[in-house]
Amino acid sequence: MLIITGKILMIESKEIVKSELDRFMKVTLVIVKQMKGVKRNVCFEAYGKVANEILNFRNGDRIRVSFTIDSVFNNGRWYHNLKAVEVEKEIKKQKNSEQTNKINFIDYDTAQKGFE
Repeated sequence: MLIITGKILMIESKEIVKSELDRFMKVTLVIVKQMKGVKRNVCFEAYGKVANEILNFRNGDRIRVSFTIDSVFNNGRWYHNLKAVEVEKEIKKQKNSEQTNKINFIDYDTAQKGFE
């Protein structure tokens, strides 16, 4: 399973009826990911429980998607589907500027004599 993070660009939902008793959701999710300085759109398909979780997100939310790749050969070409297996909102940790810019100096006048 692979993992990618990005911002949600689009969520499109479709209801698919499989039989008279069973129905499930199919959701198409598109995220934007910056790779080597270029913004790329990455499209996923999701079904069932994962599809319902995706519908709780909004465009612009930053998420982490765990996915699998399925490939099919048809008419001399390969086609790939990315299937979302798990999604979660990514919480970006903010750096504490006070700690990153601080230099730890030792004041030898007030330091304990245990150093010597």
